Amino acid sequence: MKIICPNCHHRHRGHTPQSTITPFSLVCARCSTEFLVNWKIRLAGKTDDTVVVCSWCAAKQQDSDRCQCCGRPFYDYARCRQTPRRAPKISRKRRDENAVQTQRASQEVPETRRVRGRVPSAARWKICILALTAIAVLGFALSSFWHKNSEQQYLTNYVIALYGIRSGLELSGRTCSDIAADWRKDLDAGREVSNEISRKESEDLATVKREIDLVMSKVKPAPEKFGGIGAKLQEMYDIYLEVHTLANMPFGTPKSIMSTVDGSKTGFRLKVQELKQSMPAQLSEEVRKSAVKYDLSFLQ
Repeated sequence: MKIICPNCHHRHRGHTPQSTITPFSLVCARCSTEFLVNWKIRLAGKTDDTVVVCSWCAAKQQDSDRCQCCGRPFYDYARCRQTPRRAPKISRKRRDENAVQTQRASQEVPETRRVRGRVPSAARWKICILALTAIAVLGFALSSFWHKNSEQQYLTNYVIALYGIRSGLELSGRTCSDIAADWRKDLDAGREVSNEISRKESEDLATVKREIDLVMSKVKPAPEKFGGIGAKLQEMYDIYLEVHTLANMPFGTPKSIMSTVDGSKTGFRLKVQELKQSMPAQLSEEVRKSAVKYDLSFLQ
């Protein structure tokens, strides 16, 4: 069976059982026009073809283009084995609505009945566009939040790394000073010096370095806007690493050991001064907040 849209004349293919012809609404697949398919039913076995039955109101009448009872236009002919059941009784409010629809039909105003569960194509496009817009806005908001949160986390780890490097440098420097003092005593007493440190000192140095390495792994790679201060932090870490290596495996003379330690501390102070001169405002704020928990007097 072919059903033709009254607006764009697009043909729809479908199948309607001849035993139960009922009116139905159809939305055109091309122009999204919704129209009513109402039938002129000719009863099977009847010889009088001028009498038809409206599939909407089940009223018998003479053949015409529009139902004389409900006023709805007919779409085409159909045959049925028995007279279709009449429409159920409706309330007064519904009768008033039907009267309005009949008046509109008599004025040749196209009837628009909404089909439950079916959305026109234009509305579907609008819904898709709104959904995509909402997804894009949500994605941008999540990306901005993640970016801002990652920068804040980087600054927090940066301050912790600075505090750890400075603490590790002080611990390694004290260990080297103790080693140099012990070597002087042994040399003055004519004893052979030993380049081994105590087990407790070795464990303390290893624990501090492990914590510093853990924090340093969290600040790599640095965000693009903090690339400059990230390079300075790496230079401070290299200075600490030199003194840490000397504390674990001392070599040379007491004077050379102390000279290396003093030079490393001086280099660290210079790097801190450079950092303070080019410190971003966000890092300054993070230092101010973290000063309550950590000893950051060397940065202030």
